[in-house]
Amino acid sequence: MEQAIRLLEPKLQDAYCIMTTRKLSQICNTHHNISKTHKRQLHIAKNIHNILDKNNAIITQADKGKTMVIIHEQEYHEKVRNFLSENNFEPTSLDPTSKYQTHIKKR
Repeated sequence: MEQAIRLLEPKLQDAYCIMTTRKLSQICNTHHNISKTHKRQLHIAKNIHNILDKNNAIITQADKGKTMVIIHEQEYHEKVRNFLSENNFEPTSLDPTSKYQTHIKKR
């Protein structure tokens, strides 16, 4: 979830972090009696998270299709920078989102 939230606009990231934290707390508080299968799944997920964290890797969506890949975080950031530079994206000093939203709402 952290990786997905990082892909959102910076203005939205804090709000989604808070909503995610609240929802996870709610889920944890309602499931006091966890089954053996669920415990095993949590253990496996925690192990995967630890392995990814130790190796500075992330799980992200592949270029095409609905495939997920594991990639080193540094390599992922490099690919993003290359994509942005090869496609002539330029940084802006201001976030134009609110201007575009206002323009769309007026239509």
